[in-house]
Amino acid sequence: MTPAEHHGAPSVAQPRRPLTLVVCVGGDCRRADRFPLVAALAAEQGPGCRAVVCQGICDGPVVGLAGRGPTRWYARLSAADVRRMREVLRTDGARRPLRRRERRGRRGKLRKPERMRPFGDGGRRR
Repeated sequence: MTPAEHHGAPSVAQPRRPLTLVVCVGGDCRRADRFPLVAALAAEQGPGCRAVVCQGICDGPVVGLAGRGPTRWYARLSAADVRRMREVLRTDGARRPLRRRERRGRRGKLRKPERMRPFGDGGRRR
């Protein structure tokens, strides 16, 4: 297809992948004061939410948003940040959340992906 034909062709919209909440369940994150807020947010997301081992950015509760492009990691979430994250998940990523909380150096990286599991399964291995 030539560039001229390409620009004249109607675009076909690709379906957007839903955002997936990824929660770090390492020891430091689980012991953070605001982890119960993150756990409640994860419970609202249902079976699509995933739990991962420590991601090495232990600084309060750590969550990631995966689904479109590289996984974006967020740390030191406050109660207001968790509310904003809930809104982003509800609107399917209509706006960019929590820029100041994003750990850009970890973008797209995931430690031990083979140990990812559904959130809330109690750590049972299948």
